[in-house]
Amino acid sequence: MPLLSLDQLTVVGVSPAELVDIAADAGYDAISAFTSSTDSAGAYRLAKGDDRTEAMIARLRERGITVSNLEGLVVKPRMDWDDYARLIDLGGRIGARCGATVILDKDRARATDSFCRLAEMAANGGLGLVLEFCRLTEIGSLAEAVEFVGLASHPAGVLVDVMHLILGGETPADIARYDPALILASQLCDSPATLSDDDYMRDAFNQREVPGDGELPVVEFLKALPAHAVVGIEVPLKSLAEQGMSHLDRARLLLERTRTLLTEAGRTTEAA
Repeated sequence: MPLLSLDQLTVVGVSPAELVDIAADAGYDAISAFTSSTDSAGAYRLAKGDDRTEAMIARLRERGITVSNLEGLVVKPRMDWDDYARLIDLGGRIGARCGATVILDKDRARATDSFCRLAEMAANGGLGLVLEFCRLTEIGSLAEAVEFVGLASHPAGVLVDVMHLILGGETPADIARYDPALILASQLCDSPATLSDDDYMRDAFNQREVPGDGELPVVEFLKALPAHAVVGIEVPLKSLAEQGMSHLDRARLLLERTRTLLTEAGRTTEAA
């Protein structure tokens, strides 16, 4: 079975240490955490020396949880390179597999230069780098993402979110068109097969659906992923939170459903 990660957006609002404990108590292998460079959904932000960050690091060691992605290394028009260097250093300290980025700079030449520099910094800091695509960012498809990461002189890969793949006009079969070594990570959720941009943005950050309850081809997606790709579970489910369902219970629900779908996809005999 692939490595399974509790991505922070699923339980946004918990402290970094609580994120680790929820992941461990629910049965996940890893977490994906936001950094201090992101403003996503009001999450706690990581910073070296911060008490909450240090508590998270201690809990990672105590609970045997790893960090799949350090999210929020965003490529934007104005880059604070000193801050990114500190975050990459932090990523190395906590043993993160990869830093994760999205492209929010409309100037393609500048965005390319920034991405290449970020890939170099990540590699020098002992991290991989994955690019997440989404039709609401400047890199809107898997095809564009693969082309873009190929511009970097240092290794980089792609994070494939099933929602962004399908709503960007592609299918799980498109994953097989590319070198499996480029597909380093994934995110699993469910949603309607079509959404307006406004509904897309709302659902992406606040709701989505339990995998298997929507219209996305989630089993085919899991079948198409390379064996080494981490499966991150990113399903905010704000509606269930507002009904009183705890973070831990939502995390468990999503993990149980994911394991069921992995069995259906024939993915239960792989080593993590």
